[in-house]
Amino acid sequence: MCGCRQSTALANKTDRSSDRVKGEPMRYVRGHKPRKHPHVSREEFREMYAETLPKGVAWGECFCGCGWKTKLATEIKPERFAYRGEPLRFCKGHSFAKPRTRHIPKPFPCEKCGDPFPKSWANRNQRFCSDDCRYDHKRGENNAKYNGGFHKQGKYRVSMVNGRRMLEHRRVMEEMLGRPLRTDEHVHHKDGDTLNNSPDNLEVMSRSEHARLHVYLRYG
Repeated sequence: MCGCRQSTALANKTDRSSDRVKGEPMRYVRGHKPRKHPHVSREEFREMYAETLPKGVAWGECFCGCGWKTKLATEIKPERFAYRGEPLRFCKGHSFAKPRTRHIPKPFPCEKCGDPFPKSWANRNQRFCSDDCRYDHKRGENNAKYNGGFHKQGKYRVSMVNGRRMLEHRRVMEEMLGRPLRTDEHVHHKDGDTLNNSPDNLEVMSRSEHARLHVYLRYG
């Protein structure tokens, strides 16, 4: 009976004080109350909003002409020109009697692509024109976790081979030998720099020989 057009539940008991009869539909849906205004659908409200929209004001902007975006209504009150989920007519403190000067944001160049974009008080710390530019700027040397443009596993470089991760020095040695390395074969870095995977700096040896060599290099 509030005008929402939703079907009500059937009463499970008879209560004359609230006009309930067992087995008969109730007057209101739970939480609904009688309205002082006729029910207005969302389409009808949008038509009313479009008819009253001032000239030069976009949908969702304050009707006073300041150019600010208004908040969305949280309740349905057509008599106050509010409908849940739809933009309000004015920002807080704005009205036709107190028009604000239209705020035109000053364009600033994007730090990534250089294209100008409007920058206002609300987004005064914005540095990029879009999320794509912001993500592209964080790639490579500008990333806080940049380690030289390659992946690392411990102290060794890692490369992708056929969709799987592989130690780069073993991959280089396999290309030099023309065959895959056995599990008991190790690759030694002659100059001690584990990131230098040039063919002249690599030497293949057995696990025991590699261990004895590092013991000799460490203790003499």
